[in-house]
Amino acid sequence: MTQQQIDKARIDALEAIDRAERNFRYALIGGCLVEVALLTGLFLLADLKQREHVLLILGFVGSYSVVLMGLVALGAHVSRVAQRILRAIHELQ
Repeated sequence: MTQQQIDKARIDALEAIDRAERNFRYALIGGCLVEVALLTGLFLLADLKQREHVLLILGFVGSYSVVLMGLVALGAHVSRVAQRILRAIHELQ
């Protein structure tokens, strides 16, 4: 491989990493907005004096908080992998 091809591969890899991280952030923000909208609607429509409504709210929040924690963990993992790749590319120079 020539130096130009290596540089092109590095640039392509860095652009792919940036694109993946940007897409993840958009997905996380979108998920948070949907979560806020659903919780807002649920609290506005719920009659908190009825036990069934309170139980539904607890179940809803509990299940979605697990999904949200999974997304945050996935984001941390993707970020860590991207940093490893960047470090490996930097060490090749």
